[in-house]
Amino acid sequence: MAQPVDGKFHPLLSALPDRTAARLDERVLRPTFKTMAATDPLFRGINVVSISVTDLDRAREFYGEVLGLGSPLYDLPEAGWIEFSAGGADGNVSVISAESGWTPSTGTTLVLNVEDCHAAVEELRRRGVQCEDAQVFPGFVTFASFYDPFGNRLQMCSPA
Repeated sequence: MAQPVDGKFHPLLSALPDRTAARLDERVLRPTFKTMAATDPLFRGINVVSISVTDLDRAREFYGEVLGLGSPLYDLPEAGWIEFSAGGADGNVSVISAESGWTPSTGTTLVLNVEDCHAAVEELRRRGVQCEDAQVFPGFVTFASFYDPFGNRLQMCSPA
């Protein structure tokens, strides 16, 4: 059951320690919404994108060390959730415990920005990551798919 914080409810608060609940309150619950005009955007950006995995310890190592996202911002294996900064203000990446019967995702895809897609492909291959060759759309984007140890497809992109 969700616990109230400042009269508001959040479903994760019952599973999260107090230290995290305070940060979650500041990040998610504190914003207040005025009555919006029809032309006002409802959404203000991406907070976090979650990726299901079958082994949180292995995911912590892959996303934190191999991909270089660093130490988790939130490390809550007891809640089935580890969250990393994606390196900018655009949102974070979390790994969550997969439910029974889960299969890897190759549909909805997290795309991470890199300086040079070709160089990033070579670096990830040196680190043992399965990467496809970069594809270039001249004047638009260079991108490449790569895979986490659980079979989830991710992508990286840079200017063409």
